[in-house]
Amino acid sequence: MRKTLTLLSLVFACACAEPDISQEVEDYAGELGGAEELVCQCPLVLGFDNAAECGAAFGIVGSERQECMREAIQDQEDPKSFLSCATNAVQLYSVCLTTSIDDGCEQSQHLTCIDEFENAVLQCSGVSASAAGEFLTCENT
Repeated sequence: MRKTLTLLSLVFACACAEPDISQEVEDYAGELGGAEELVCQCPLVLGFDNAAECGAAFGIVGSERQECMREAIQDQEDPKSFLSCATNAVQLYSVCLTTSIDDGCEQSQHLTCIDEFENAVLQCSGVSASAAGEFLTCENT
């Protein structure tokens, strides 16, 4: 009986353990960093005088931002699925931004890329809407 209870305790402990999403967050952060570089190629659209000011405001997707992202979604139903979807969204975001840059950084087109990216991430499954919102907030710190 004691062995059965110990075994059950181990099974439940393993079933409830949060998945390690460090690599997925790092992959997402890498893609996002590339997109933020693209965003800042049109600094006037975002109210900056130059690309350096824009880059300073967005910053890099360093360890603090990645930790914020991890904390926002770690305890959710399926954070790996969410991150896969969010990474796809940021890749499409980069394509949209490249098109906007090629078209001369037209403000409405550039801002549409940003809105479409955020909406796409908010539609990703695997986490609650509030967790997805918190995740995106990390992007803007």
